[in-house]
Amino acid sequence: MNHKWRLVNELFCRLLGKDRSELIGFSDIDLLPEPVARRFWASDDQVGRTGNFEESEVIFPTRAGVSVCF
Repeated sequence: MNHKWRLVNELFCRLLGKDRSELIGFSDIDLLPEPVARRFWASDDQVGRTGNFEESEVIFPTRAGVSVCF
């Protein structure tokens, strides 16, 4: 798994203040501190292996300098 974003919805783009072209093809590590991105990757890998989803939360920085919690 290469952890690149292949699809993002319009609401997510607006929330981060970014265009799709600024997100598609990039990964969590392009927007988040590496330790946070790696936690997401570990969770994504687990879902891929087991099919079991778990809830997680992260704070994304927006263009306006505001942090948004997901």
